[in-house]
This record gives sequence, structure tokens and C-alpha cells, in this order.
Amino acid sequence: MENCPHDIYFKFLFSYGENVKFFLQEFFPELASLLNLESLQSVPAEKYSTSRKKKSFIDVLYTCKIKLHHSQIYIVFEHKSENLKNTLIQFLQYLSALWEEQIQIEGRIHPIILILFYNGKRKWSLPTNTYEFFENLPEKLKAYLSYITYQAFDLSQIQEEEILSRLHKNELFMLGISLMWEYSVGMVKTRILQKLKHFHQLLRKSKFKEKVLTNIKIGIDYVSSVLIDKEELRKELEKEEDMKGLAEELIEEGLREGIQKGIKEGIQKGKEEGKIIDAQEMVISAIEAKLEYLPEGVEERIKKIQEHSYLKQLLKEIIKSNDVLGLLKERGLIKQ
Repeated sequence: MENCPHDIYFKFLFSYGENVKFFLQEFFPELASLLNLESLQSVPAEKYSTSRKKKSFIDVLYTCKIKLHHSQIYIVFEHKSENLKNTLIQFLQYLSALWEEQIQIEGRIHPIILILFYNGKRKWSLPTNTYEFFENLPEKLKAYLSYITYQAFDLSQIQEEEILSRLHKNELFMLGISLMWEYSVGMVKTRILQKLKHFHQLLRKSKFKEKVLTNIKIGIDYVSSVLIDKEELRKELEKEEDMKGLAEELIEEGLREGIQKGIKEGIQKGKEEGKIIDAQEMVISAIEAKLEYLPEGVEERIKKIQEHSYLKQLLKEIIKSNDVLGLLKERGLIKQ
């Protein structure tokens, strides 16, 4: 479900290494204590299995060093918003593709941790390991079997107070996770609007305004895709005096359609030149938000791009990418 709003928002939130670090420290503290989280590094999540002759698209993939050890470990994050019975098989395919690649490149395999992030409306009820399928087999036979297991993080079973208390030191991430939590627990409009106001307050006081603005845009896109109807959301935002500008900027100009549907005709200014300039600025802002700096020469090269459809596709790829620098090099926007 590549275009699912939940998947897109999850991949955006977890594309920031600092968010992944917070998440592991707060919700998997024992695991975090065994890892050197300062070494977290996102790696390309598209893998090809030569045995299956098929690509695997992992939602989010990181490598990390193990404390007091020279080895590194891979951490696979998979998002689900509904109970899907093939989840274990999907994880098995990821393991196969990753280990095949490691054998080909390094001649060895690395340990892999599988983590499921779930924000569906019902409790995650599927087995988290293959062992559960074989419980009725003789105990002596079980010793000969192979097993696959993953860690399940079920957002629907967590209280909002726990999210707010655990993640309060990373407010942008906290608000993003709490918006995904709203989908799981019933989507109370007043709470959702309060969270959008909180985003806006962060924009006023933050030193990294482009990063906050990108989070706001994508957060509102998520809200208007799965939580509150776009037109209703616009009206609600306009009721708040200090949110009127936000409503006009982020919704009336069509940014929801822009991000959610592959940056379709999102900026309606009537003139092609104005649309191209706006698209260029959005691409530049997205790069700066993801990297927290602009690589030398990137802004000038982007402003030379005059094809609107190319800029839209580039923006979509930047938002989803776990390796923005690699993407920019591939597109010739950074000198090798």
C-alpha cells in the first residue's frame, strides 16, 4: 500500500534518525541500551532478491553499531494500519533480500531486528513469531524447527499521556505520533485541532522554521487524508484567529493534494511561472528540513529546473527518502 497516507506519514516521521533514536529509547529501552544509537544511519530500503527475482520495499531501514562490539545490526521498521496475515511472510522476504545482498557484498550476514509499528483501529492480534503456529507440536520436535520473530509496537494499546510524557523532549515527533494515535482511538476533532495549534506554536518559536513548516504541511496532509475532511478542516482552522493564515497557506493552495497524490497540481496560482517557482521553493525547503542544511550549490541547481512535473516528483522522492544526499547525487544536484 505504497500510497497509503499512514505509510507516507510513518516513513516521513521515521526518516529522521533523531526520531528513531527517541522511539527506541522510550519504547524499547532494553534494546536501546545495547546499541550505540549515535551510530544510527538510514540506508536505502529498496532491496532485490536474486533468488526470488523480485524487489522488496522495506518501509524504513537503519544500521547501528552494537555497544562494546565491532559488529553492526540492521533495524527494519514495517508499518501497518490493519491486521494483515502475511506480515510474517513479508518480514521473511525482507530477511532474505537483506542477507542475500550482504552475502554478495561482504561474504557474511549481519543480525537483523524486525519492528512492526501498528496504528490500526483494532488491537494487533496476529502471531509475532512462527513459534505460535506450532504450539501443539511435540516439545522435542520444536527444538529442530526454525523460527522468525518480530517486535510489535501497537499504538492502539497506548494511552496518549504515555506518548506525551515519553516524547515531550522531541515535540515534532511527539505530535506526529499522537496524530497517528488519533486514528487508532477514534479521532476526536477537538484534540486533533489542538495538536495542529501546537504545531503552529512551535513554528513561531523554533530556530528551524523550515523543518517545522515541512512537518506542519505533511501533518495537515495526513489529518485531511484520514482524520478530518479537508473542507471541514479548513473551516475549523479559520475559526482560530492565529490559524487563519495557516489554513489559507496550507489548504487553499492545495498542498494536501500535492503531497498525498505525488505532488499533483498543488499550487494553483494561474501562471505556470508562479507554479514552477513555488515548486522549486518547496523542494529546497524539503531538502533543508530533512538535512537541516543546504548542500553547496543545490539551491542554484534546483532553481534552474523549469519542468514542473519533474519538481513535483523530486519533492515526493525527497519526502519519502531515507538517503536524501544519495538521491541528490543520483539526480546530479550535488557534485560527486
